[in-house]
Parts: sequence; C-alpha cells; structure tokens
Amino acid sequence: MVRRTVSRSGNVHSMTTGITPALSTASVLAIANTRHGPGGHYHHRAKAGDDPHDHLADGGAARDFLNQLNVSVPDGTPGAESLARLRTVQAAVHHIVAGNRSAARSAVGRLAERARYRLDADGRLVAVRRGWLGFADELLPPLLTLLGADNPPRACANPLCGWIYLDASRNRSRIWCDSTRCGNQQRVRRSRAQRAAV
Repeated sequence: MVRRTVSRSGNVHSMTTGITPALSTASVLAIANTRHGPGGHYHHRAKAGDDPHDHLADGGAARDFLNQLNVSVPDGTPGAESLARLRTVQAAVHHIVAGNRSAARSAVGRLAERARYRLDADGRLVAVRRGWLGFADELLPPLLTLLGADNPPRACANPLCGWIYLDASRNRSRIWCDSTRCGNQQRVRRSRAQRAAV
C-alpha cells in the first residue's frame, strides 16, 4: 500500500498568465515518486539492502500506483511510448532534485519535441493527443514550473525512502517527506545507535 497522497508532496503554482495547465506540479511529483526507496510505502519495514521500487517498470504497475495517489489518469494502461515519456518526466525531476538542471533541461527538451497543445473552452492548456500520451504531454507545463522554481523539490532525508516533495515550510528547513513517519524512524535509529555506542 502506498503511504502518501499527492497533496503531501506539495504544489507550486504557476505564474499568473491567464492560461492554466491541465495538470499540476503535484501530478509531476507523483510521476517522480514512481521511483523511490523501499521505505516509500506505508506498512513496509524497509531495511538496508532492500531493493528500491520503480512503478514505471510496466504499464499496469504505473496505472495502479498513480491511482493509489489519486492522480486522475486515462483509461487503460500506458504503452511503451507513454512509459518512455513518463520515465523522462521522472528522470527530469530526479535531475532537478540532484541539482543537475542541465540534464533536467535536456529531458524537458526531448519531451517538448513531440508535445502539442490547444486551449480548451475554460482556458486550460490541454494536450492535443489523448490517452496516456496526452497525459504525458500535459505533465510538461508543470514540469517547467518545477524547473524554474526558486524552491525546487527535495528528496526525503531518510535514505530508505527517497520520496520527493516540495518544502512549503516558512524557513524551508523541512528534511523529511513526513515527519511523523520518516522523521520519527530516523530519530529512533539515531537514538538506538547512540545508546549502543555508550
């Protein structure tokens, strides 16, 4: 069972342009979090040596994971081309987190080459393509917002988690994706290690 909802990751609002993207940065973070450490799931007692998870390994796993995060996804499962585009979004966000904006811009450029948009009746920027390819295209505008954000996304300081989130705290000092879960686990581990060293 997946432990977090998209809203726990946060959201960056795009600049006021009068044009609203169809998807939010929270949807982009959900795609980024399809790759995470073994501690990225509730009720899983992760330990060092456990394998990380990548829910973009196949279309069914991607759809199920995103549904668990309450991301509105198209019907069916993503095909090979859609999965490749979703992996590019995933990689771009991981590059942003790692501070490699050049690699992130390169990934964004590859996504932009094939994406086409139109304005719907409500003034939202929507992809011309439908289905999973259109969903992947609609991730590009909020991904650009993350790429240009003053407060870029971060990865959880729990090495077994790696969940990516936006720090909305006043002084931008948040280091855990969830203080009550990952924060408490790390504090307990540190305390046990200190007691064992005495």
